[in-house]
Amino acid sequence: LLLLPGRLVRGKGHADLIRLLADLSEAGVDVHAICPGSLSGRERYVGELVRMATELGVADRLTFPGIRDDLPEVYAGADVVLSLSVNPESFSLTTAEALAVGVPVVGYDHGGVGELLRRIFPGGLVVPGDRQELFRRVRWALQGGAVPGEFPGDLSVGEMLRKTVELYEKIVSGHHRAGEFAAAGRPCAADLHRT
Repeated sequence: LLLLPGRLVRGKGHADLIRLLADLSEAGVDVHAICPGSLSGRERYVGELVRMATELGVADRLTFPGIRDDLPEVYAGADVVLSLSVNPESFSLTTAEALAVGVPVVGYDHGGVGELLRRIFPGGLVVPGDRQELFRRVRWALQGGAVPGEFPGDLSVGEMLRKTVELYEKIVSGHHRAGEFAAAGRPCAADLHRT
């Protein structure tokens, strides 16, 4: 079972998933993919994806179940979670959630996905848009290629909140002054208001 959770919007990699399903099917790999996420207001886009899957002969291997209240169980039941966003994202909650429950993630090596996979599951890294490498990595993971490493404690919600509060405290106490940013060649709002 492949899982691509998240918003059903262009740029999240659904078309890449459908092409991957076609490649896997052609190679004789029996696999199904589900894409949980709200269908409300996304009917036209989902219709386009279903047409694409039909044209490639894999519509019976793809499900859009809508919003799921049991995502932890869905993650745990997946063989591989995919993170195929076209554009880099600062942090990928879906990648972190899957890795936290020990499910292999195959994703594009950019932004937060790349950072997480480099630390926890480097075997899941794929050059963005590389269809052949995506196929190889997913097939490898489906064959039991490896399991993700231990989820780092510094990525826990509590630790991230602690670091965020620490950063806010530094800012409020004046440790990060406008001059520090200007010295580094980075303008800040305080510089814009100086007369």
